[in-house]
Amino acid sequence: MPFANVNRFKALEEALDKSQAIISFKPDGTIINANKNFLSAMGYSLDEIKGKHHRMFVDQAYGTSQEYTDFWKSLGEGQFKSAEFKR
Repeated sequence: MPFANVNRFKALEEALDKSQAIISFKPDGTIINANKNFLSAMGYSLDEIKGKHHRMFVDQAYGTSQEYTDFWKSLGEGQFKSAEFKR
């Protein structure tokens, strides 16, 4: 049954990609990839954001704050964050 699990996972992944705005980051906040929904919602092309830091999406004062630095440090250490985040 391993193939059934892989196929189910791929189907779920495709469903998410079609229905959600998704962006992927390295642990340090560098943008790896974003799907079409994310790019459309944010008004960017992948070439414009790939390789840049998440900081480009936040207020400049917050992006240079210790709180923001600590946020990415804790994510890089594998800590989970769940909250409503201001863009």
